[in-house]
Amino acid sequence: MTVRIVHRPARISEALEPAPDVVLAPPPPIGEGNTGFPLQSLLPIVGSLSSITMIVLLRNNPIMVVVGAVILVVALVGGLGMALTQRGNAARQRRVQRERYLDYLEETREDVRRTADAQRRRALALHPAPGTLVEIAADPARRWERRPGDADFLRARIGTGDLRAVDVALPPEQNPVQPFDPVMRESAERMVRLAGVAQGMPATVDLERGGHVSIVGERADTLNVARALVAQIAAFHSPDDVHIAAAVAPHHLDDWRGLDLVPHLSSDTPPSGAVAARRLAPTLDDVLSLLSAELRDRVATAAASRRAG
Repeated sequence: MTVRIVHRPARISEALEPAPDVVLAPPPPIGEGNTGFPLQSLLPIVGSLSSITMIVLLRNNPIMVVVGAVILVVALVGGLGMALTQRGNAARQRRVQRERYLDYLEETREDVRRTADAQRRRALALHPAPGTLVEIAADPARRWERRPGDADFLRARIGTGDLRAVDVALPPEQNPVQPFDPVMRESAERMVRLAGVAQGMPATVDLERGGHVSIVGERADTLNVARALVAQIAAFHSPDDVHIAAAVAPHHLDDWRGLDLVPHLSSDTPPSGAVAARRLAPTLDDVLSLLSAELRDRVATAAASRRAG
C-alpha cells in the first residue's frame, strides 16, 4: 500500500456563524394618541354656563335672553365640533403611526432578507452539493479543511429546504392596560413568522454530537444520502481526524464502488491474515472484529485521561 503525505494549509474558509437576532421595535399601544382632558375642552362648558347664567339673571330683558340662547347654541355646537375634531385628530395620528410602523417593518424585512441571502450563499459554499465534492477534494486549499476545533467539524449536508437563517423576535407586551395596536401587532407577528427564512438553505446534521444517526426511507433515497455523507466526510476531514468503517454485504458492493479507495478506511495495522488494512467488511460483526484492537486502545487512552484529571 502506497502512502503519500498530504500537506494541509491554513483554512481559507470560515465556519458559518449564526446571524445576529433581529428584535423588532414594539408597536405603539392603542391609547398612545389620546390627549387626556386639554384646557380647550373647558371652553364649551364655560360658554354654556355663562349663557345659562345670563338667561336666568337677565330673564326680564328679552334681548339678553336671546343673546344667552345664542351663546348656548354656539357653545353646544362648538363643543360638538371640538369633540369631533379631537376624535379625527386621534384617528389621523393613529393612521400616521401605522404608516410609519409599517414602513419600519418593510425596511427591516428588506435588511433581514439581505442577511438571509448572505447566510444562504455562505452555507452553500461551506456545504456544497454532493456533485461538486470531487472538485473540492482535488483542491489543495479546501481538501480536509475542517479540523476538530472548527464549529462545522463533522457537520454534513443532508439536503436543502426552506430553513430559518435569521431569527426575528417581537418583544412581549409590557403594559396590559395599554396593549399593542392589533393591526400593527398582526403585521409584526406575520413578519416574525415569515421573515428570515431562506429558500434552498442547506440542511445539516451534526455527526459529532448526534450519536446514532439513522437514515429512514426508500433504499434509493437513503443510499444517496449515506453516500453523500461519506463523500463529505472524506472531502472535508483528514484521515488523521476521522476514521470510517463500513459493513457492506457482498451483493451491495456495486452500490459502494470505490469506497475501499477512500483513505479514511485505511488502518495502520491490518488484521491477522488480511492483505489490505481496510475497515470494510461484509457484516457488522466483522467490522467490530476489525475495530476491536483500535477501540480497546481508545478506551484505555480515555481511561488514562480521566485518571490524569
